[in-house]
Amino acid sequence: MRGSEEIFGHFTFLLFFVDRSLFISIITMRLISISLFLIMLSVDLDAQKEDFVWYTGKSELGYCCAHFFTFNDTSYTIELVTIDHPYKIRASSGKSTIADKEGNLLFFTDGFDVFNKDYQLMKNGDSVFVMEGQLLDFYSLSGGVNIPDWTIILPSPEKENEYFLFYLGIKDDENNPTQFRGNGLNYSKIDISLNDGLGEVIEKNINLKELKSQTSGLKSIRHANGRDWWILVREMLNARWHVFLLDDRGVNFSHVSEVIEMPEYYCRLVIYNYVTDQYICKTGSHFYPWKFYHDSPFDYQFHVYDFDRCTGNFDFAHTFELETWDFKYQLKTLTLCPNGRYLYGGLGGRYLIQYDTWAEDVQATADTLLNIFTMDNAIPGIYEPKLTPKGELWLKHWAKDSITIILNPELKGSKVNISDEFIVTPWVSSGTFPNNANYRIGPIDGSPCDTLGIDNLPKAWFRYNGMNLTHLERRFTDASYFRPELWEWDFGDGSTFIGREPGVHEFPDPGDYHVCLTVSNENAEDTYCEWVTIEGPSNLREQLEESGYVLFPNPNSGYFYLHFTTDLREGGELRMYNMLGQQVYHQDLAIGAHQLSLDASHLPAGQYIVRIRADGEVYSQGVVLMDN
Repeated sequence: MRGSEEIFGHFTFLLFFVDRSLFISIITMRLISISLFLIMLSVDLDAQKEDFVWYTGKSELGYCCAHFFTFNDTSYTIELVTIDHPYKIRASSGKSTIADKEGNLLFFTDGFDVFNKDYQLMKNGDSVFVMEGQLLDFYSLSGGVNIPDWTIILPSPEKENEYFLFYLGIKDDENNPTQFRGNGLNYSKIDISLNDGLGEVIEKNINLKELKSQTSGLKSIRHANGRDWWILVREMLNARWHVFLLDDRGVNFSHVSEVIEMPEYYCRLVIYNYVTDQYICKTGSHFYPWKFYHDSPFDYQFHVYDFDRCTGNFDFAHTFELETWDFKYQLKTLTLCPNGRYLYGGLGGRYLIQYDTWAEDVQATADTLLNIFTMDNAIPGIYEPKLTPKGELWLKHWAKDSITIILNPELKGSKVNISDEFIVTPWVSSGTFPNNANYRIGPIDGSPCDTLGIDNLPKAWFRYNGMNLTHLERRFTDASYFRPELWEWDFGDGSTFIGREPGVHEFPDPGDYHVCLTVSNENAEDTYCEWVTIEGPSNLREQLEESGYVLFPNPNSGYFYLHFTTDLREGGELRMYNMLGQQVYHQDLAIGAHQLSLDASHLPAGQYIVRIRADGEVYSQGVVLMDN
């Protein structure tokens, strides 16, 4: 055990605000499994996949359906699920899921009912919520309620087959009947060993404490002893968190943690980042108009807090500000990447912006990654980013059938590598991803509350991609957890690397390579391996025959070629745009042109969009310029 804490996990929150309604979608999590010496409970050390099942709703067929994403070590599968009338899986934002140690679904909630692993209503699983007033009408609606993150599922620290489903009570705001407010914390208890393994709700709608709370943002954080859980409920209009503790005695109210913040702002929601143990509180008049005469209604303030996992208390750390330029470009979605540095914000569903929160002037670091007006790979309705178990960022689009994949959200600017391929479902989806806890952090070894004898036993994991690289190169990213101290990479080609992030590795030749990562600390060692296939260079002739043109090489250092299938009959032009939609390069295409040499070496490194108009056709393609 150690005297200092180093955490390698992540918890990301996405925020969505429309007509004063807040939508949050959460996140990625990984489950830690450890030996418990002080209680009679056996937990497998390999249990880490409780976050491996996500689902979202289907906005057709009366919301009878949902699509489930099941992750594995290297990829994922998609399954369309339907249930029979009169039951429904609602497409709202009150979702939470839980899987077993192998990543197999155990049960889930849509915010109103509890469903078993066969996607059927669990025994005694109907009406598992606490609501008053007009919200009761939403129970019969297929869409549910678009209030995010008001449910979360946690395992019992005492009994292996028991789980707690926590949820906020919600009622009409007596001061504003058109708005809702939270009404404290409630729970139900589920035993998955009953009913032939399909589970049963054995305690239902138990109130823990009534208070005037937020309607959303229900979060849980693992206690520094590595076993128990803090559950946090923020008061409405007050800088106070009501902190509950789930341990081997059950769940009980622990204390109130009060923090200092600017009194003229109303803190509507909280973002917690497990890498730095900080909360970021999103405030400001735009998200909820408590201060109607603010000089700049589209200014946003973020208050950063330190959270003590040992005592369950908050301390104010610092503040930074952002602003947008027009009502149409409100800051609607937010999430932090795995390393807790880069903040991703969606402006009006039209742009995706990256901010460096470690910079002295955060606003000055704004970098446009997606622009629906100039980029073919930017889909309107930019809505909800959520980190996958391995650390990629999936970006959901409201009422669309596509999900954008950001391969390296931990990097800066164009290096984030936005995939040219979308996850496309056969239906249009709505609602948010589930809200889950982060199971990938262990105890704070050597701390005063490290009392259970639980050690961080590191688990090795990595991901890789070849986006914007040569055909022999792959970028490797560490995804290990439980406080590794040493990283040893073996690329299967005779080369090795010592350190956490090897970055881009160039293989000598095409072929199959067995790449292994070994991580260790003073407690244990673990190795994870994957086969990496390196293919030969892409066949430019095939692309030429399919598209009518080819632009190569890509990426390049500013010098590249444009080759057409046949000589141009009518001529045309080529325009190049940066991520802000600004034209930065133009070249006319003469009649009879077949292959052209292009020189954009004067442009800075980054991602660009090339638009080609030739012989009555219009082509668009992304291109990456690298430093010389």
